[in-house]
Amino acid sequence: MPAQSAPSPFAARHARWAELHARFGPARAYPYAWRLPELARGDGRRASVRAALALSLTLYGLGRFPEALRNLPPDPFLEEDDAELAAAVDDLRRRCLWWMGEEIAPPPGSDQAPAAMLRRVYFHFLGDRPLPPEDAAWQASLAADDFHGAWLTLLRHWSRLRVGQPASASDAHVALAGLRRQAPAEAAHAAAVYAEAAFHRAPALSLVWLEEALEQGERFGQHHLKARLLHLKARALEAGGALREADRFHALGREWAARQGAWRVLRDMAL
Repeated sequence: MPAQSAPSPFAARHARWAELHARFGPARAYPYAWRLPELARGDGRRASVRAALALSLTLYGLGRFPEALRNLPPDPFLEEDDAELAAAVDDLRRRCLWWMGEEIAPPPGSDQAPAAMLRRVYFHFLGDRPLPPEDAAWQASLAADDFHGAWLTLLRHWSRLRVGQPASASDAHVALAGLRRQAPAEAAHAAAVYAEAAFHRAPALSLVWLEEALEQGERFGQHHLKARLLHLKARALEAGGALREADRFHALGREWAARQGAWRVLRDMAL
């Protein structure tokens, strides 16, 4: 059998970045992300787009939204068989612009593939808009694979509590446990979604989940939802009558939002 060629420096570093990003979060992955665009220069256009996306995803996870946006390629210029990569770039651009206060629509299209559906559904969470009624395609996506099914289960849980409907906490806990086994850093992100759902169920009783989400965010360097979580913690403290502590967390949330360039959160906190 012919000897297999060793992976390029870019491919090897990108693989290490992906492992660290999933297991330990963006803070640990950043030292491997920042050099990826330079290493990708000799590996073609697709490698350059993958490198830019990896760096921007890392910056986004750290809550550095304007910087993440600046590092995305302005137009992927990818072939048709790279549609998923182009969609991921478009999705991250929309998320960055949304946090920065732009009026951005969810990703377009009627693609019912689990990844495409998750991108559209997650924008409902970002915009604090309950999901549309479930259909057969939605149910199929819930069972499609462990990763996408877990995320869609959690987002459905959030949406039902957002509008005061009953929701199974056990299903959400199973989904969180599955994500912890696959990608612990992604589970820290998902814990923030669960904490928001708990807030909508009972604000004064949600402090334990909000504090857990903030702790997991610190542990895994997942800071992109931090200002929003701080704002909800302040409201939860208000609901429990701890007004002085609530004022402290309102101020902390505004400070983080300004630091991150999350102008939408800063505006919402002023309402």
